[in-house]
Amino acid sequence: MAPAFGDPSVFQYDYLVELIEPVEVTVAALDAAGNRVPGCGELGPLLQLWCAKTKKFARRGGQRMRKCVIGCALVLLMVLAAAVGVVTPQHSAVAASCQPALSRLTLQPSTVPGGAPSKVTAILNCATPKALTISLRGFAGVTVPAALQVAAGKTAASGTIKTATTKTTRHGTIAATLGPVRKTAALTVAPTPKICTTPVLASFSLPALSYVGAHPVAAIKLSCAAAGTVRLTVRSSSKYLPIPATVSIYKYYAAATVPLTPKAYQLGQYHATVYVRYGTRTLTRTITIDPGLASVSMTGGAGSPEPDFVSFDVTLTGYAPAGGLTVKISSSNSAVTIPASMTFQNGALRKIIGATTVQQVTQNTKVTLSATLGGRTLSASIVLVPPWNNQDTLALSAWAGPRPVYGSEYELHYWVKLSNPAPDGGLTVTISTPDPNVLQLFNTPVDFSAGLAQQDFWLSVANVTSPVHTEIDASVDGVTASIPVTVEPGLASITVPASIIGGASSTGTVNLAGPVDIATTVDLSCACLSHPGVLTVPPSVTIPAGQSSATFPITTVQVTSESSVNLGALLGDSQLLSGIINVTP
Repeated sequence: MAPAFGDPSVFQYDYLVELIEPVEVTVAALDAAGNRVPGCGELGPLLQLWCAKTKKFARRGGQRMRKCVIGCALVLLMVLAAAVGVVTPQHSAVAASCQPALSRLTLQPSTVPGGAPSKVTAILNCATPKALTISLRGFAGVTVPAALQVAAGKTAASGTIKTATTKTTRHGTIAATLGPVRKTAALTVAPTPKICTTPVLASFSLPALSYVGAHPVAAIKLSCAAAGTVRLTVRSSSKYLPIPATVSIYKYYAAATVPLTPKAYQLGQYHATVYVRYGTRTLTRTITIDPGLASVSMTGGAGSPEPDFVSFDVTLTGYAPAGGLTVKISSSNSAVTIPASMTFQNGALRKIIGATTVQQVTQNTKVTLSATLGGRTLSASIVLVPPWNNQDTLALSAWAGPRPVYGSEYELHYWVKLSNPAPDGGLTVTISTPDPNVLQLFNTPVDFSAGLAQQDFWLSVANVTSPVHTEIDASVDGVTASIPVTVEPGLASITVPASIIGGASSTGTVNLAGPVDIATTVDLSCACLSHPGVLTVPPSVTIPAGQSSATFPITTVQVTSESSVNLGALLGDSQLLSGIINVTP
């Protein structure tokens, strides 16, 4: 019997799945005698809604039938979910995207003394939309849970394996099964040690030297295996070497290991003393922590201005100590060779080393450089690309980005970019313009030495009296590129009054060499260093398209003695000063 629609607490996900197939409900509206029989209205408000939308009429043998068709299963599921609050969007998404399967089985630890437990964990490939049961099996001498329950929305479940005491070592397999998938993990049960009721702290060891990024291990031993849990008190003298306040050694164990994680100290090396106490005995050990690797990076490769000029940048977590530090480095590909190590002198924090050799490649080649210090390795990669040939591309761009240039500007730099590094022997790129009287080119032609992919040239601009639309062209080995250049008239003069009475206002005018074809903004300033605040102007003025000048306001303050100042105008990279303005009392 299906659960009631009105009881969301008992409405099951599996029942919703059964409704995926189209459902057709047919009821007679009138019998042969014309009497009314139960119709769609008696089906309840949920189905009544759908009947009202999908009713069809047919005549069969003089009897009119009303057919209520409930078709689209997905829409029906959504309606049911909204009505009873059973299927949430989150669970629907999980169900749609995930088919849970057993991924792996782990044991922690995988070797135990007889009598000690181990934790078993079954892990799924993704979160399950509904609870799953995973069956477990063990071997003689161990007791495993019959099954693990993975809760809805979770990816794993754990349980405890109990082992029996033993005089011999036993090896076995723990198996987990979910549907057709079976995963196993090996468990070793070592002989049960002799235990004592009053163990004492026997020894404590710690490496004398470690590095930030490494994980030195504190090893603690008791005089014998404990008959019950022993809790040790532990502390560190340095906040940069955190350690648990309590370390527990459980029944049947006589030792514990505690991995430490030293923190970075900007000044570099530091020392820490670790204290372990049990009962009345305390043991101490001191460790020195040197800086470790903070980051590594590479230059060169695809997209770089110098693809074949490879360097390796290594940064430490703190300054190198007295005596320095040696970092091992290596390359994953013979196309790039580097020294076997790099040395950081006392006080050094960062070092960049260039590749010994970089060989040109015939295809895109990934190269990874690695640095190792104190057991920690960091890596960075680039992709070397083949040298440029006439099947590759050439491009031009302006340092300042796309904008008009203005008359009287000078040393405007442009990039010439190759898609790949120049080959052995280099390349020479020819640069030209159809308007050499307007654009004067410098540092052309542009030479590329082997391995380079980007170089520059620059130009100066004549002060034209009307806009000029021209271009710059580049060519090498039959490959061409161009960039359009619009030259607008530049600054010609600034008209200002010769004198202004302090406290009064006036106007000035910026004049260009000719009308511009786009609105042009000129930056304004007062050269008032010797008389600050005496005269002010707006930060800029805009000259409308089609015009060659614009007027701006000038304001002054009252003065007790004559002050002489100038106004400045800036357009692009060109500058112009006005005549002197005398502000008088």
